[in-house]
Amino acid sequence: MMVQGGFDEVYERMATKDDLKQMVTKEDAKNFATKGDLELLATKQDLQGLRSEMNTKFGAIQEDVAEIKTELAQISKRTKEDTDAYGVDIVQMKGRIVVLERKAGIATQ
Repeated sequence: MMVQGGFDEVYERMATKDDLKQMVTKEDAKNFATKGDLELLATKQDLQGLRSEMNTKFGAIQEDVAEIKTELAQISKRTKEDTDAYGVDIVQMKGRIVVLERKAGIATQ
């Protein structure tokens, strides 16, 4: 009896036809990656090299962007200074025109 009980337990754990139908078929296995496919994948060293190269290039890009921002700020500052100077010049010219018109006897509105 004890032997029969041991086999019953093994029998219950065995795969059934339905279980086997759900397993991988030869057709499924044809779509799996081959050793050649896996050799084409990037290695950890490849990825580390790529990361290092990207960090270097991104660092250079960040420096370029920072330089562009600095130059843009300088241009904006100069533009504001020029605009302010033009405003002062215009006000002074209007004052001169008013004085000249008064001397010439021309009425201004």
